[in-house]
Amino acid sequence: GALTLIVMRWEYHALCSEYHFSQSWKAHAQGDWVTVIDAGALAYQHNPYRKKVLFPMGEAFVRTGKHQEAIKVLQAVVAEYPYYINAWLNLGMAYKYSGRNHEALHCYQKVLSIQPNYAKAYSNLAILFEAMGQKSKAIEALQEALRLEPKNSSSLQKLNQWKR
Repeated sequence: GALTLIVMRWEYHALCSEYHFSQSWKAHAQGDWVTVIDAGALAYQHNPYRKKVLFPMGEAFVRTGKHQEAIKVLQAVVAEYPYYINAWLNLGMAYKYSGRNHEALHCYQKVLSIQPNYAKAYSNLAILFEAMGQKSKAIEALQEALRLEPKNSSSLQKLNQWKR
């Protein structure tokens, strides 16, 4: 009866959410950011209790310059999943690109409190410090990133530029 219909409806939405979420990740792998956003929105529409579907959308918003949208969805992700370091990193980037450097700094520090040896967080910190005019802190953060990931050519190149 009625209970069967409720369960069937729930299962339908769960399956639709999962389908759109998988489409979002496929588009993510291809760098198709518009599809990531569209499929993610459909996944979330079918199951608004599954905040993790918002993560690829948040990254896509960052990559397409829609920083306020990125902040909104990534805040929802980290509220639900406080140890999701990639969500914190992307939230930090969205804040940085929005000129909200202190919030970005908090996000990168949060990542390092969860995973202290994460080179990408130090690289992001270096870029943030450089943008804030704190060149010595930028160099220090980049050196730490290189200590953790010595063959990162992008970090090596930046360090050589900044030391000139």
